[in-house]
Amino acid sequence: MNTFFRRETLVKLLGNLLSSSEWESIKQLTETRPLLPKSAVDEWGFADESLAQSSDSESEDMEVSKLYEQSPALTKHKAYLDVLHKYLSHLSNFMTQGLHVIVLNPNLGRAAPGTEQELLKLANENRIKTDQEYLTTCNLHDSLVALKQMQVEFRKRFGRFLPAADLDRLEEKEKKLIRELWPVWYEFAFHPRRKVQNATKEFVQERDDTLKRIKQGIRRTLKIMRKEDFSAGFARTELQLDGENILCILIDITNPTMHWQAVEDTVVALQQALHTDNNRSLRHYAIQFWLKHFAIVPLVQGKALSQSVLLLPTFSIKSGSALENWYWYIPQEISDEDWAKLRIPLWDKEQFEPAIRFTESLARLSFSAAQSGDLSRFSEDIEDDEDGVIEKYIQCQGHTLSNQLQKVFDETIELLNHYDISEIDMERRPLLHAALDIFTQMHQEIRPTEDYHCGIGVTISAIKGWSERLEQVRMQAEHFKLLWIADVLDERATEN
Repeated sequence: MNTFFRRETLVKLLGNLLSSSEWESIKQLTETRPLLPKSAVDEWGFADESLAQSSDSESEDMEVSKLYEQSPALTKHKAYLDVLHKYLSHLSNFMTQGLHVIVLNPNLGRAAPGTEQELLKLANENRIKTDQEYLTTCNLHDSLVALKQMQVEFRKRFGRFLPAADLDRLEEKEKKLIRELWPVWYEFAFHPRRKVQNATKEFVQERDDTLKRIKQGIRRTLKIMRKEDFSAGFARTELQLDGENILCILIDITNPTMHWQAVEDTVVALQQALHTDNNRSLRHYAIQFWLKHFAIVPLVQGKALSQSVLLLPTFSIKSGSALENWYWYIPQEISDEDWAKLRIPLWDKEQFEPAIRFTESLARLSFSAAQSGDLSRFSEDIEDDEDGVIEKYIQCQGHTLSNQLQKVFDETIELLNHYDISEIDMERRPLLHAALDIFTQMHQEIRPTEDYHCGIGVTISAIKGWSERLEQVRMQAEHFKLLWIADVLDERATEN
């Protein structure tokens, strides 16, 4: 690639700088799974790693699950096999698709002005695909991400069988490849007319500079948003989840009841900061591949209410769907180890807990009811359910809903027992008064039917209507929770 970008004239890669047989040989290697050690083999011959590969078929996936259940030794290596399959699949796709780009783009890159359409027509006549730049760029990136994950899983299992220095050297080479290969391929796939002396150095630097400018733009946007009772900025370190470095945005509010407004304002600001006009630009792909998610951590007066983040996919922010669909805002719990790295203090939640537990149990019920109610779209299939599959599913869901509803009732009792309402001066605590007013309104809508006593013995259409009511109740519950927390903090401030 470096040679191609240095030359002014046409340089054919395949058959010249790159051996056709070597390319095909590497492609065949991606279709062969390395075997695991004997300790992973089922001595009865019912299961081995060649069978336990991920598949695109639902029925085959079920068979793979059974294999893992039957072979505890194989289960030990499931994470490694999964990431190995992911790595080799993406790499195989890249090798297949990339061949078309390697044949076509040297000609496009050094073609005389005005001859590009003629070259594309000639390529199509010779069965060379002319639209593979996007797919190859995606598959190469995904294979490099999987390679990072595979390094971790491989070292965890097999590192002790290899000389440490050799494994270290191999991983360093792979890390260098991960860092350098994608920017060069991107330019070759999308901008083959470019001419530079050191493609690797210059294109890697361009990618890094682009990411730096994007982050600086986000930082400036967040800084502009600052008000007396609201601020937003980056956490001291990025969050690492599934091999991905995720930017953490801290939003700090004085008044807990402004929580969701602050989150919405932050998402709108991110949408503006991430806007791109050209979907072939380096900026577009830098955002797509290196800023796949944003973690929003709401703080109240400098402390988090829970050890969780709002994990938003970047595409949902850019498309606007993050502002329309509440399921993007289901909090994601963070491990103690990862939370410690963020160095974000937590509130002592003891007095918050009754409201938080009630709200969380209601959210789970609302989500399950929405899933069950969605079956109403398949009313004809339900009527034709001769095998009783759908009926069994409905019965199972009914049991789940019944248990979750009982959990909501249990949390309601715990919440009501938290305070002796008769002894509280509601005029002095208007926030608690407002919270309890909302709670009273919600409680009327939580039951699926007015005469409900125990068990969910209602129709799918009734559950559909109930789920729609629960969605409204869930939003009220969020407001109730924030008012409760605001009251607790007010009381603490008064005592101090």
